[in-house]
Amino acid sequence: MKNRLCKLSNACSQRRGYSLLELIVAMSLLTVVMTATSSVLRTSRQVWEAHEADLTRLQTAHALVRHIVREAREAREVVAVDADRPIGARLTVRLPDGDELTWRHDGSASRVLFARSSVSPSPEVVAEQIDSLEFRPALIDGSAYQPSRVDRIQELTVLAGTTLPRETPVTRSAVASVWLRAFGRNRKE
Repeated sequence: MKNRLCKLSNACSQRRGYSLLELIVAMSLLTVVMTATSSVLRTSRQVWEAHEADLTRLQTAHALVRHIVREAREAREVVAVDADRPIGARLTVRLPDGDELTWRHDGSASRVLFARSSVSPSPEVVAEQIDSLEFRPALIDGSAYQPSRVDRIQELTVLAGTTLPRETPVTRSAVASVWLRAFGRNRKE
């Protein structure tokens, strides 16, 4: 019976299984597909991490500007400001209770330091990876700012710049303006 089936279907003369050549070709194709897939996944992850680093720096700059604006809005007066000085800028404001707040840009470390006179005179780091911090005061009468007229500041524009870590570095800025709420109160004319 076996011989009759073999003659009819020719199944006995055919081998069952895969040849070594077929296995090598299949494994080679699988290797190429896996290599391409891992390369695409690695590149996608690098792009995602670069995007996250950019986003983190931008969020830090915006949070710093919001912090300065929120605190300066309650100030009674500006005590000192370094105008149009992006590296090493400093701003000091006095609150109605007499407490003084100071922000200072440390250009060598790309960070911003903050000190509150009633809590601690030593500054604490409030933001890192900030490459420039600039304060642009505006006077009541619209004239150009002069250090001797610091008590006449009515509006303050805050600019915080950060460099995004890319192949070709790009600098982005966060900008906000603040009107001093207590302007005109407790001032000598």
